[in-house]
Amino acid sequence: MNVIPKALQNRILELSHEGHPGIVVMKRRLRQKVWWPGMDKEVEKFVKGCKECILVSAQDSPEPLKRTTKPWAHIAADFMGPLPSCHNLLVLIDYFSRFIEVIIMREITAKLTVQALHETFCRYGIPETMRTDNGPQFVSELLNKFCTEHGIKLVQTTPYWPQLNGEVERANRALKKRLQISQESTDADWRWDLRTYLLLYNSTPHSTTGVAPSALMFGRVLRDKLPSISLTSEQYEDIQDRDRERKLTEAEYADKRRHAQPSSLNPGDLVVAKRMIKENKLAGNFSPEELVVVEKSGQDVTLESWNLEGFCIVTDTEVGESNKASKDVKQPEQRPETQRQRREPRKPKHLKDYHLSIVQDI
Repeated sequence: MNVIPKALQNRILELSHEGHPGIVVMKRRLRQKVWWPGMDKEVEKFVKGCKECILVSAQDSPEPLKRTTKPWAHIAADFMGPLPSCHNLLVLIDYFSRFIEVIIMREITAKLTVQALHETFCRYGIPETMRTDNGPQFVSELLNKFCTEHGIKLVQTTPYWPQLNGEVERANRALKKRLQISQESTDADWRWDLRTYLLLYNSTPHSTTGVAPSALMFGRVLRDKLPSISLTSEQYEDIQDRDRERKLTEAEYADKRRHAQPSSLNPGDLVVAKRMIKENKLAGNFSPEELVVVEKSGQDVTLESWNLEGFCIVTDTEVGESNKASKDVKQPEQRPETQRQRREPRKPKHLKDYHLSIVQDI
């Protein structure tokens, strides 16, 4: 076993990293021949700082899930449609109770969207946050002004990452299935069937919480055609306790399964962006362009390019390590559009000696 002096340690690390082995393989390779104090930590730092290894490495683990503690404080919104009747559905779901509200709209302009949200909030109250996608209605100046005036924090999901708005996406799938059933039924009114499904859903115990959404939303289960009993205050408190324990257990299980851990990103860190569109099978997972972290809010990170003016927003789940003890975030590249030149059609050679014509029998 050779003990390497400090002056040669970096050179030994460079030689052992030829071929770009991972941390485990590089440690095994060095341990059988050389040693110096703190060698394992130096190997980890060296591999994590290799730019080429970063560009083809896997993305970082997502952050742990955050639980809500009260109804209609944090909601999600999304549009579903257009339907065959040219209508669209504005779907709202409460993260705490899973309560769903649907507004039927003929047009989905920013002004009509704000009016629909204002009407709904006047019935159920003004939420603290609202998560949406990047549709033109949700990124409009009119909606941003409305949310600012009413103290609502508007959170847009990151492009190419629909999981951030997963609750409303799952609600849309369930609504689509019921509308398809209604369309296949004879003499069915899809509006009537939609309202019937919403009553069924909001009065049925949810698979995640084990409690009907209306019970967590209003403290009572909505009355339907089935016989029911009213909840006492003690029963409602027991329901809230069971719901809290069940959500905590499921959040811990999900975080463990996804290997979730808090992100260590800070403003000023150098990162690289995820390559959403790969030019070929050997293209790395990350784009080589370095970006700077400008702001971090929850799972969203605002980045600034060194070469281009402007900003992009990504999530911590798309973040990998960099050579400066920071994380590297991934951004899509645009593929240049190319069109193959059309070949001029030609007559086959074996038909050159023949004249084709239509022969009619007499």
